[in-house]
Amino acid sequence: MNKSITQFYVYPDGYADKMPISEFVWVRATNGDITNKRVDELVKGDFYAERVPSPLPPRSADEILEFMAKWCLGIRYVRDPEFPGSEPIKIVVIDKNNLEICSYPYVNTKTCIRDAIEPIMDNEEL
Repeated sequence: MNKSITQFYVYPDGYADKMPISEFVWVRATNGDITNKRVDELVKGDFYAERVPSPLPPRSADEILEFMAKWCLGIRYVRDPEFPGSEPIKIVVIDKNNLEICSYPYVNTKTCIRDAIEPIMDNEEL
């Protein structure tokens, strides 16, 4: 029988300082209940653990495009300035104000947009 064990830490010990401040963690209350709290809301003495996300289903290309249209997201391709005619080195997801939301390495031509947009969709659903 394979049992999963969730490692809890007492803040400020553990790895919370290495996580994005907007990331959610599980926090165990004194009565044993588990609640969600953002990393930047942790206080000294909190018992916390990394949340184990449930896998989300893969999305169709139409769902990704609909999400991009709904949130007015665009893609900017960034090339190495030393090699202007080269393949892009990363893609940048931008909002309607042309502000960068995130960037993703341009590795696979067929999946780079999906690879950049799906984590944003995941955060929206979680």
